[in-house]
Formats: sequence, C-alpha cells, structure tokens
Amino acid sequence: MFFLLITLIGTGTIYMLYHILFSPGESLKEKGSQRVREEELKSFKEQVDSLNSELDATKQKLQEKEEALTNSASGLENLKHQMQDLTVDKNRHEAKAAELFDKISKIESEKTQLSNKLKFLEGELRAYEEKSQNKGQQLQADSDKLKLREEQVESQAAKLQEEKDLLSKKEEVMHKKIEESQEQLNKVTQQNQQQINDLEKKVREYEEKLADLTKKNEELTQQQNLGQEQKQAEPDVELSRENEALSRKIEDLNRQIEVLKGQLQSKEVASEKKKPAAGSQLNERQRETLEYLKENERITRGEYADKFSVSSPTASRDLKELQDKGLIKPCGPLGPGRFFILVQKPNE
Repeated sequence: MFFLLITLIGTGTIYMLYHILFSPGESLKEKGSQRVREEELKSFKEQVDSLNSELDATKQKLQEKEEALTNSASGLENLKHQMQDLTVDKNRHEAKAAELFDKISKIESEKTQLSNKLKFLEGELRAYEEKSQNKGQQLQADSDKLKLREEQVESQAAKLQEEKDLLSKKEEVMHKKIEESQEQLNKVTQQNQQQINDLEKKVREYEEKLADLTKKNEELTQQQNLGQEQKQAEPDVELSRENEALSRKIEDLNRQIEVLKGQLQSKEVASEKKKPAAGSQLNERQRETLEYLKENERITRGEYADKFSVSSPTASRDLKELQDKGLIKPCGPLGPGRFFILVQKPNE
C-alpha cells in the first residue's frame, strides 16, 4: 500500500512538470510568466525533494515496520505455540476441575450425611448431658454421704488406732512382766533343782549310813548270839545298848529318808506345775524361725518382726510360745539386745 501511494505521487509530479514545460498550446502571456512558473517549479521541486526526503524516511520507517512485522509474525507463531500449550493445559485443568467438581459433589454429599449425623449426635449429646446432670446431682449427693461416712470411718479408725496403741503398750508391758516372771521362774526352778539335788545327795548319804548301821547291827547280833552259845552267862549289857542305839539310828534314818523323799516329790510336783504349757501347734512363722535358727545361731525380737513384717507384740508372742514349748531359750539382758537360740536336745 505504501509503494502504491509513492508510485501515484511520483507519476502526478512528473505529469505536472511535463505539462508545465512542454505544453504546445501555450500563449505568449503564459510564456511571459515563465519566470514565475520557474520559481514555482523551483518551489515545487523543493517540495518534491522534501516529499522525497519524507518518502525516504517513510521507506525507512516502512522497512522498520516490516522488520517489526516479521518479528511480530515470529512472535505470533510463538504465541500460537504457547496458545496451543495453554489449550492443552486448559483441557487438562478442565479435566482436573471436572474431577474436583465430582469430588466436591461427593464431599457435599458426605457433608450432608455428616451434618445429619451431627444433628443426631447433638440430640444424643443433649440427652446425655441431661442424664449426666441428673447423675452428677446423684453423685454429688452420694459424695456428700461418702464424705460423711469417711469422716465417721476416720473417727472410728482414730479411736481404733488409739485403742491399738494402748493395747500395744499394755501388751509390751505384759510381755516385759512375762519375761521378768519367766526369769524369776527360771531362777526359782534352778533353786528348786539345787535343793532337790542337795536332798538327793543327803538321801544317798543316809542310805549309805543306814547300810553301814544295818551291817554293824547284823554283826553285833551275830556276836551276841555267838557269845550266848559259848558262855551261857549273863547278857552283855554294853552290846545290847549298842544294838539298841543302832536300831534307833536306823529308825531315825528311815524316817529322815521318808521325809526327804516326800520333800523331793513335793518339790518335783511344784516344779512341774510351774513349767509353762506346751501350747498349740506351731504356725508358719514359728516353723520358719526354727529352720532359720538351724542355719543362723540367733534371732532377736526386732529381727523376727522385720523378717515376717509383723508388730513387736506379735513377734514377742510367737517367740514366747516357742520358748514355752522348750524349743528356744532367751539369752542376754532384757531389752532390745535380748536374743533367742535353739535348745539343744540330749540326742542331738
């Protein structure tokens, strides 16, 4: 289009120059004004030159625009390729959008179901809250009753603890008294045994004397009989007196022996009565204690209580029963340092 415009402008300019310079029917008047026309032509040439300059500038711009158009065409191809890629992406995104719409529809459906379930659960929750409130009021009432009962139980427990402590103290006092009584009983038993041993010794001495006097009496009797057969004279007064004296001594010794035997029997009976009873059968703790003492030489009341996790009064009672049965015996002074050992039997 630009080239056509330039062609038309060039053709019109040449025609006008020809018509002005070589027109054949030109009059003299017109030739007189040729100078003016030449000036006009000169002016027109200048305009033509200006137009040519503008034309060159226009051509230059046109070339630039052609180059820009060429670049635009290349860019347009790139844009087409990008458009195709965008179309592919659009289709892919549309497919994903369709999938998302399906998922959204499913989610909406699930949302509706969950909403219905939520309403149902809210109804059940309100019912449960009402029940819980009623149950809470009942529990509060029960809690108040339990607190009152706990206070009563604590009060009773405190009283029982006081009674237990009092009984424990009494039991300890009784145990000490029992141990002291046992010590006294052991001392009395030892004294009685010593007296019995002394009486038995005296009995043996009197029996020996009695045997000697009986022998002498028999010898005197034989001598007296022999003397009567030989002499048949007056009786020997001295021999009769000695015989009578021996007879009286024998009678005295017999009476003393009977008295000593009676005293010995009474002492034995009294000693047997003072011995403690054997008691009932052993419990598990007592049996384990006997086995323990077979491997270990001694055990204290505190060790017994710690070993079997029992109170001191219980430990004292168990050890006292073993002592009463003659299975163990106490050693050492009264108090925490007192310990017990196994009683060794004669056959052991």
